Amino acid sequence: MSRPRRFHYCEFTNQDTLDAVKLFRSLIRQFCEKTSHISARVHAYYTSNIGRQHDLRGLVNLLANLVDDGSGRCYIVVDGLDECNPRESLLQALLHLLEAVTNNSKMALLLTSRPEYDIWQTFSSMPTLTV
Repeated sequence: MSRPRRFHYCEFTNQDTLDAVKLFRSLIRQFCEKTSHISARVHAYYTSNIGRQHDLRGLVNLLANLVDDGSGRCYIVVDGLDECNPRESLLQALLHLLEAVTNNSKMALLLTSRPEYDIWQTFSSMPTLTV
């Protein structure tokens, strides 16, 4: 059986892929595409934010809720994290996602990057693999 995967590639030649809000919206959209219905949480969030700028913290919390509400383990991959600049808000949002998911066994998060100090410092307490 295939496990749910969500993937985002940060491509330096495409500014849309480097934006933290758009990254989380992309992951949320992928959750919605994998289900036969849009969750009440997603509907409520987008309905309450019509015409407003999306709040990064709200998107992170929504994604965490989708992970928690899911029936099995999901895998989220963010490739090319070092391409995002500035990336402080994105790093903090990803850290918040890890803290917000209440059942850590429901999500595996893989971040790929070149060895950048700020990324290493943010996730220094997490397992790493150098290739």
